[in-house]
Amino acid sequence: MFRQVKYVLTVQLLLLLLLSAGCGVGGGVESLECTDLFTVEFCQSLVGPQGEPGIQGESGQAGNPGEDGQDGVQGEPGMQGPEGPQGDPGVDGQDGAQGDPGDQGEVGPEGPQGGPGEDGTGCGVVQVPEGALVTCGDDLPVIVWNGIDGHDGASPVLEVIDLCGNSYRYGEVLLLISVKDSFVLIGHYSDDKKKQHLVEVLPGSWVSTDGFECYFKVDSDLNVTY
Repeated sequence: MFRQVKYVLTVQLLLLLLLSAGCGVGGGVESLECTDLFTVEFCQSLVGPQGEPGIQGESGQAGNPGEDGQDGVQGEPGMQGPEGPQGDPGVDGQDGAQGDPGDQGEVGPEGPQGGPGEDGTGCGVVQVPEGALVTCGDDLPVIVWNGIDGHDGASPVLEVIDLCGNSYRYGEVLLLISVKDSFVLIGHYSDDKKKQHLVEVLPGSWVSTDGFECYFKVDSDLNVTY
Protein backbone atom coordinates (compact mmCIF):
# COMPACT_ATOMS: atom_id res chain seq x y z
CA MET A 1 0.00 0.00 0.00
CA PHE A 2 2.88 2.27 0.87
CA ARG A 3 4.57 1.63 -2.48
CA GLN A 4 1.41 2.32 -4.37
CA VAL A 5 0.93 5.61 -2.49
CA LYS A 6 4.54 6.52 -3.27
CA TYR A 7 4.06 5.83 -6.96
CA VAL A 8 0.81 7.87 -6.99
CA LEU A 9 2.53 10.77 -5.29
CA THR A 10 5.38 10.50 -7.75
CA VAL A 11 2.99 10.65 -10.71
CA GLN A 12 1.12 13.57 -9.17
CA LEU A 13 4.40 15.37 -8.55
CA LEU A 14 5.48 14.88 -12.12
CA LEU A 15 2.13 16.19 -13.41
CA LEU A 16 2.38 19.15 -11.09
CA LEU A 17 5.89 19.93 -12.36
CA LEU A 18 4.75 19.64 -15.96
CA LEU A 19 1.79 21.92 -15.34
CA SER A 20 3.92 24.44 -13.52
CA ALA A 21 6.47 24.38 -16.38
CA GLY A 22 3.71 24.90 -18.92
CA CYS A 23 2.20 27.70 -16.96
CA GLY A 24 5.57 29.33 -16.63
CA VAL A 25 6.01 29.48 -20.33
CA GLY A 26 2.59 30.91 -21.16
CA GLY A 27 1.60 32.93 -18.06
CA GLY A 28 4.93 34.07 -16.69
CA VAL A 29 4.91 31.83 -13.54
CA GLU A 30 8.41 30.65 -12.50
CA SER A 31 9.34 26.97 -12.82
CA LEU A 32 9.27 24.95 -9.61
CA GLU A 33 11.81 22.41 -8.43
CA CYS A 34 11.03 19.26 -6.45
CA THR A 35 12.69 20.72 -3.39
CA ASP A 36 10.45 23.76 -3.63
CA LEU A 37 7.43 21.56 -2.74
CA PHE A 38 8.93 18.62 -0.81
CA THR A 39 11.84 17.81 1.44
CA VAL A 40 15.26 17.04 0.10
CA GLU A 41 15.10 13.46 1.42
CA PHE A 42 11.88 12.86 -0.37
CA CYS A 43 13.20 14.28 -3.64
CA GLN A 44 16.37 12.19 -3.36
CA SER A 45 14.26 9.06 -2.78
CA LEU A 46 12.67 9.57 -6.16
CA VAL A 47 16.09 9.09 -7.90
CA GLY A 48 16.70 5.47 -8.98
CA PRO A 49 19.98 3.57 -8.40
CA GLN A 50 23.01 4.11 -10.69
CA GLY A 51 22.88 1.75 -13.65
CA GLU A 52 25.84 -0.34 -14.79
CA PRO A 53 28.13 1.16 -17.44
CA GLY A 54 27.18 0.26 -20.96
CA ILE A 55 29.35 -1.84 -23.32
CA GLN A 56 32.19 0.01 -25.02
CA GLY A 57 31.17 0.96 -28.53
CA GLU A 58 33.30 0.19 -31.58
CA SER A 59 36.06 2.59 -32.40
CA GLY A 60 35.47 4.80 -35.38
CA GLN A 61 37.70 4.75 -38.45
CA ALA A 62 40.96 6.64 -38.25
CA GLY A 63 40.83 10.05 -39.77
CA ASN A 64 43.11 11.18 -42.59
CA PRO A 65 46.50 12.51 -41.48
CA GLY A 66 46.58 16.24 -41.15
CA GLU A 67 48.81 18.39 -43.33
CA ASP A 68 52.38 18.97 -42.21
CA GLY A 69 52.86 22.20 -40.42
CA GLN A 70 55.34 24.81 -41.60
CA ASP A 71 58.94 24.45 -40.53
CA GLY A 72 59.87 26.44 -37.51
CA VAL A 73 62.31 29.30 -37.55
CA GLN A 74 65.98 28.26 -37.62
CA GLY A 75 67.35 28.42 -34.13
CA GLU A 76 70.57 30.16 -33.27
CA PRO A 77 73.75 28.03 -33.28
CA GLY A 78 74.53 26.46 -29.94
CA MET A 79 77.62 27.21 -27.94
CA GLN A 80 80.88 25.45 -28.84
CA GLY A 81 81.18 22.29 -26.81
CA PRO A 82 84.35 21.35 -24.93
CA GLU A 83 87.12 19.59 -26.83
CA GLY A 84 86.85 15.80 -26.69
CA PRO A 85 89.63 13.49 -25.46
CA GLN A 86 92.49 12.47 -27.72
CA GLY A 87 91.55 9.39 -29.75
CA ASP A 88 93.71 6.30 -30.11
CA PRO A 89 96.32 6.40 -32.90
CA GLY A 90 95.09 4.91 -36.17
CA VAL A 91 96.57 1.90 -37.90
CA ASP A 92 99.70 2.62 -39.93
CA GLY A 93 98.99 2.86 -43.66
CA GLN A 94 100.78 0.86 -46.31
CA ASP A 95 104.17 2.03 -47.51
CA GLY A 96 104.06 4.21 -50.59
CA ALA A 97 105.67 3.31 -53.90
CA GLN A 98 109.44 3.57 -54.19
CA GLY A 99 110.37 6.99 -55.51
CA ASP A 100 112.79 7.61 -58.37
CA PRO A 101 116.47 7.84 -57.41
CA GLY A 102 117.60 11.37 -56.72
CA ASP A 103 120.33 13.19 -58.60
CA GLN A 104 123.92 12.31 -57.84
CA GLY A 105 125.18 14.54 -55.08
CA GLU A 106 128.42 16.47 -55.29
CA VAL A 107 131.61 14.88 -54.04
CA GLY A 108 132.20 15.82 -50.44
CA PRO A 109 135.42 17.38 -49.17
CA GLU A 110 138.37 15.14 -48.53
CA GLY A 111 138.49 13.82 -45.00
CA PRO A 112 141.41 14.38 -42.62
CA GLN A 113 144.49 12.22 -42.84
CA GLY A 114 144.19 9.14 -40.69
CA GLY A 115 146.79 8.24 -38.12
CA PRO A 116 149.51 5.69 -38.83
CA GLY A 117 148.42 2.08 -38.51
CA GLU A 118 149.97 -0.48 -36.25
CA ASP A 119 153.02 -2.33 -37.44
CA GLY A 120 152.09 -5.51 -39.19
CA THR A 121 153.34 -8.96 -38.27
CA GLY A 122 155.71 -10.64 -40.66
CA CYS A 123 154.81 -13.98 -42.21
CA GLY A 124 157.15 -16.86 -42.86
CA VAL A 125 156.87 -19.19 -45.84
CA VAL A 126 158.30 -22.68 -45.90
CA GLN A 127 158.24 -24.74 -49.06
CA VAL A 128 156.76 -28.22 -48.59
CA PRO A 129 156.07 -30.96 -51.16
CA GLU A 130 152.35 -30.19 -51.14
CA GLY A 131 152.86 -26.46 -51.64
CA ALA A 132 153.87 -23.66 -49.24
CA LEU A 133 153.38 -23.45 -45.46
CA VAL A 134 152.57 -19.85 -44.45
CA THR A 135 152.87 -18.80 -40.78
CA CYS A 136 151.89 -15.25 -39.60
CA GLY A 137 152.53 -14.33 -35.95
CA ASP A 138 150.72 -16.51 -33.46
CA ASP A 139 148.11 -17.68 -35.99
CA LEU A 140 147.96 -21.28 -37.07
CA PRO A 141 149.95 -22.05 -40.21
CA VAL A 142 148.11 -22.27 -43.50
CA ILE A 143 149.09 -24.46 -46.45
CA VAL A 144 148.86 -23.02 -49.92
CA TRP A 145 148.41 -26.13 -52.04
CA ASN A 146 150.21 -26.60 -55.32
CA GLY A 147 147.91 -25.95 -58.29
CA ILE A 148 147.31 -28.16 -61.30
CA ASP A 149 148.92 -27.12 -64.54
CA GLY A 150 146.31 -25.58 -66.82
CA HIS A 151 146.04 -25.48 -70.59
CA ASP A 152 147.96 -22.83 -72.47
CA GLY A 153 145.67 -19.90 -73.14
CA ALA A 154 145.05 -18.33 -76.55
CA SER A 155 145.02 -14.59 -77.16
CA PRO A 156 141.52 -13.34 -78.03
CA VAL A 157 143.08 -10.74 -80.38
CA LEU A 158 142.97 -12.18 -83.87
CA GLU A 159 144.25 -9.13 -85.76
CA VAL A 160 145.58 -5.62 -85.13
CA ILE A 161 144.45 -3.25 -87.92
CA ASP A 162 146.44 -0.03 -88.53
CA LEU A 163 144.02 2.54 -89.90
CA CYS A 164 144.97 3.90 -93.33
CA GLY A 165 148.18 1.87 -93.09
CA ASN A 166 149.66 4.24 -90.49
CA SER A 167 152.23 2.65 -88.23
CA TYR A 168 152.89 5.71 -86.12
CA ARG A 169 153.52 5.31 -82.44
CA TYR A 170 150.30 7.02 -81.40
CA GLY A 171 148.14 6.09 -84.38
CA GLU A 172 144.81 4.49 -83.65
CA VAL A 173 144.29 0.80 -84.36
CA LEU A 174 141.36 -1.58 -84.44
CA LEU A 175 141.38 -4.94 -82.65
CA LEU A 176 139.54 -7.90 -84.13
CA ILE A 177 138.84 -10.23 -81.21
CA SER A 178 137.08 -13.55 -80.76
CA VAL A 179 134.21 -13.70 -78.26
CA LYS A 180 132.79 -17.22 -77.88
CA ASP A 181 131.62 -18.15 -81.40
CA SER A 182 131.57 -14.64 -82.89
CA PHE A 183 133.91 -11.81 -83.76
CA VAL A 184 133.95 -8.24 -82.47
CA LEU A 185 135.78 -5.22 -83.80
CA ILE A 186 137.00 -2.92 -80.98
CA GLY A 187 138.22 0.67 -81.39
CA HIS A 188 139.12 3.67 -79.24
CA TYR A 189 136.47 6.39 -78.97
CA SER A 190 137.31 10.02 -78.12
CA ASP A 191 134.90 12.97 -77.76
CA ASP A 192 137.14 16.08 -77.74
CA LYS A 193 139.29 14.26 -75.16
CA LYS A 194 136.51 14.58 -72.58
CA LYS A 195 135.13 11.09 -73.01
CA GLN A 196 137.51 8.31 -74.01
CA HIS A 197 136.70 4.61 -73.91
CA LEU A 198 136.69 1.49 -76.00
CA VAL A 199 133.65 0.86 -78.19
CA GLU A 200 132.43 -1.87 -80.50
CA VAL A 201 132.87 -0.69 -84.10
CA LEU A 202 129.75 -1.68 -86.00
CA PRO A 203 129.34 -1.80 -89.80
CA GLY A 204 129.26 1.71 -91.25
CA SER A 205 131.47 4.76 -92.03
CA TRP A 206 133.96 6.03 -89.45
CA VAL A 207 136.83 8.50 -89.03
CA SER A 208 139.80 8.17 -86.68
CA THR A 209 140.34 10.67 -83.84
CA ASP A 210 144.14 10.40 -83.57
CA GLY A 211 144.77 13.55 -85.62
CA PHE A 212 145.22 11.72 -88.95
CA GLU A 213 141.46 11.67 -89.66
CA CYS A 214 141.51 8.36 -91.44
CA TYR A 215 138.13 7.69 -93.10
CA PHE A 216 137.32 3.99 -93.24
CA LYS A 217 134.35 1.67 -93.70
CA VAL A 218 133.38 -1.57 -91.99
CA ASP A 219 131.18 -4.09 -93.84
CA SER A 220 128.87 -6.73 -92.35
CA ASP A 221 131.77 -9.27 -92.23
CA LEU A 222 133.90 -6.77 -90.27
CA ASN A 223 136.25 -6.18 -93.18
CA VAL A 224 137.91 -2.75 -92.94
CA THR A 225 138.59 -0.66 -96.08
CA TYR A 226 140.04 2.86 -96.36
